Amino acid sequence: MHPGIVEDAQVWLSWRYRSSAVTPWDEGVLPGHGVWSAENDGRPGGRAPHLRLRRGGAELSVLDLFGDRPVLLTGPDNRAWQQAARAVAHELGLPLTVHGIGAELIDVDDRWPESYGVTAQGAVLVRPDGVVAWRCADAPIFAADTLRTVLVRLLARH
Repeated sequence: MHPGIVEDAQVWLSWRYRSSAVTPWDEGVLPGHGVWSAENDGRPGGRAPHLRLRRGGAELSVLDLFGDRPVLLTGPDNRAWQQAARAVAHELGLPLTVHGIGAELIDVDDRWPESYGVTAQGAVLVRPDGVVAWRCADAPIFAADTLRTVLVRLLARH
């Protein structure tokens, strides 16, 4: 293949971009407006990676969780994130859904932390269009303050 041609799957799924609607990339930043990524690794600016999940007896994709509001994906140790999301969503008048991967949603292939670059205490904020807006590898001491700061910045409410 010609070196200037990018494969279709990479064009569709692996573009990462910069915008006021995503936090700055957290590592490996290249100059410019965006960059192709060989792997979809959960960094802000890229599409949320697919995970096979199970809720009750039904299997679904993590991508099925996005569409009409921001979604905060957390690991199984998510009580601090649940409380923070409730408080901040109420304060900002923002619909925000929280899903615990490994809590109410079973990660069928056990790929959540690796695919999204977080620990069991981490969180990832995904926009309604399925683009990762922000991620936090581990739980901060003040989860509500952290989440409030991020949402205010991303929504340009400052």
